[in-house]
Amino acid sequence: MQEHAVYWRDCMAKGQVVAFGLVADPAAAFGIVILEVADEGEARRLTANDPAIRSGHGLRYEIHSMPRGAVHPPKGVA
Repeated sequence: MQEHAVYWRDCMAKGQVVAFGLVADPAAAFGIVILEVADEGEARRLTANDPAIRSGHGLRYEIHSMPRGAVHPPKGVA
């Protein structure tokens, strides 16, 4: 799982990830990744290359588009 976190931090540094982390749901343990990519194919490539997926431990991603939304601008940017 350490490689998993490093992978997504690297993707964030490349501008492909807006946010990622664990979700505090008492019903189940899971995480979320919010991507900023050109298309679904790029999202699928990124998730397929996640070390947690490549390890074969039965983890999976669900990919859903976000056709509308807003992101808070970085601090100091109007």
